[in-house]
Amino acid sequence: MIEVKRTWYRLLLPVGYLFLLFLVVLLSFSGGRVLTSSWHGLTVHTREVPGPEGLSILEEVRIDYHGLSLRFSRKTPLEASTDSGGRLPVIPLSFTASSDELTLEASEGVRIRIIPSVGDSLRIVLSAPPRMTRLTIPFSLSGGLKAQVAEDLPILALNPSGDDQYYLSLPGTSRILLEQRILEVGLSRDGNGTLTLGAPSGGKAVFAFWYRSQNRSITPRQVAAAIQQFVDSAYKGWQSRLLPDRLVWSYETERGIHEETVIAYAAEAIRRNTFPDVVDTLARMREAHPAAFTFLSNPYVGNLQRTSEAFFQELDDLLEAYLDSLSPGAPSPLHTVPDLYDLLVMSRTLGGSGRWLSRVQGLLSSLDPERLSPAQALELLRLFHRVRRSSPALLDTTPIEPLFDTVLYPALTLTDEGLFVASGGRADIRLSLAAAAILSMEGARRGDPLMEEVSRDLYVSSLKLVGPSGTLPASFPVDDPRQREGIVFPEEVYPFVMPDAPLPHIVPLLQGEDLTGWVWTILKFPRISVSETELLMEFEFPEGWIHHMVIQGVRPYTRLEILRLTWRTTPVFEIYPMGAYYTPGNETLYVKYRHREQKERILVTY
Repeated sequence: MIEVKRTWYRLLLPVGYLFLLFLVVLLSFSGGRVLTSSWHGLTVHTREVPGPEGLSILEEVRIDYHGLSLRFSRKTPLEASTDSGGRLPVIPLSFTASSDELTLEASEGVRIRIIPSVGDSLRIVLSAPPRMTRLTIPFSLSGGLKAQVAEDLPILALNPSGDDQYYLSLPGTSRILLEQRILEVGLSRDGNGTLTLGAPSGGKAVFAFWYRSQNRSITPRQVAAAIQQFVDSAYKGWQSRLLPDRLVWSYETERGIHEETVIAYAAEAIRRNTFPDVVDTLARMREAHPAAFTFLSNPYVGNLQRTSEAFFQELDDLLEAYLDSLSPGAPSPLHTVPDLYDLLVMSRTLGGSGRWLSRVQGLLSSLDPERLSPAQALELLRLFHRVRRSSPALLDTTPIEPLFDTVLYPALTLTDEGLFVASGGRADIRLSLAAAAILSMEGARRGDPLMEEVSRDLYVSSLKLVGPSGTLPASFPVDDPRQREGIVFPEEVYPFVMPDAPLPHIVPLLQGEDLTGWVWTILKFPRISVSETELLMEFEFPEGWIHHMVIQGVRPYTRLEILRLTWRTTPVFEIYPMGAYYTPGNETLYVKYRHREQKERILVTY
């Protein structure tokens, strides 16, 4: 038996010198000499045994990297799983070296390439016939090396408590059986998979290392196409599911009116310039089914005073339920309209006296991210994003990073269908699209390319599953995407897919903690000016179109100016094309506005 051991340094050397070094290694194989060299700690051991007719047979190849050993042996062969459920032994056949890579050819058409990369990383690229779905590789640890599976991702953290910590990253569908010292490497549909060794640091860096080793590349054009296909299908679905004779929608198990359908349909109609026709239908729906329309949709269809006063009375109960859903272990459905920021801002000027804000601050001060579900983390991340954008003095948002590093990034998993947020072993479409939205917004705000890359991937992975009428599956097992369960109607996720659509939301009259009022609206305001003597609001909407606003925090005034005219208010204002009504008890101004010009204004003089 002949044992050959060779090691080489991984240095940033001229290519010519590196090529000569690999030639020496290659020659040493055939001559049986031992060459001791090094290359960033990488060592390759090969063992050959005599074969028939004096030929040598490759018995084993072992790759050592800082105490981690991957073994490819005839005595303990690799095991390949096939798409038919079969298992095949895979043994080494030959080993060669060049200036660019080391290559191990194995049985059953398997090839293993070791490729150096610029920086502190090394790639081990597996290629197999497409029928193979998984390749099992044994590994061992030496020299007292400690290891653990990193943050529930297919990453093996090596020397996790040491200064020279590094990681072995596997494809997203892989598993690491640490006690058995087995790597179950998931292969793509074309039979490929890549393992990457490197040494990042920190929670986000671990995720970034793993994600970028997957070689995912989703372009903004792909995202735009996926979103367009989704909203086109959704809009056609809302039209086709509408039963005009009964003025209700047909859902999977019922017929009725869900207000989130009203909101999404109206918002998309505004985007498509079909709002006047759609709002006429919605107005007739509201007349036929008034109980189905609340404060949430009144920016589109009106009935402002009745729905607003009813909502204000329920505000405390809504906040109580919302905050209860953020308790560890509590069911945590995702909220869209309104979100927690909307409710907190409303409560500041509606008798809340800061009580609810204090409760949220208390919740955040004792926040334990490890006890939160992905849905709860996403709710808080959306709150923090809106606070940072609109009211930076309202809340301390320092807990935001642990929510990404400890909850969101570890929940991301790569399946055969793409990248998703997983909860309870299942890829969840609602959570995935909510995560895509927050990562997109935060990534743009921070200029963070990783967040933007992951957001694009989540959008395309989820939206490519769109079916008739814009519906999506609710979830599927991460290891078997074909077993889809449940249904997500497009209106349930429309605010995540189209966060910049004209959806109802709160606009504070003043920025900061000392909120003096707000507007419930579907518009963006290029200018809001508040002083001791006046309130000036400028806004835009297409000419001839009607929208509604609830403006809270308007002190008793001396003059209301609309269309640059002194305007008189009346409780029956909504029977007119435009009008207003003021209730001094809660300092609320209700406005129905029909635009004569695209850009209009309201001026309140105190």
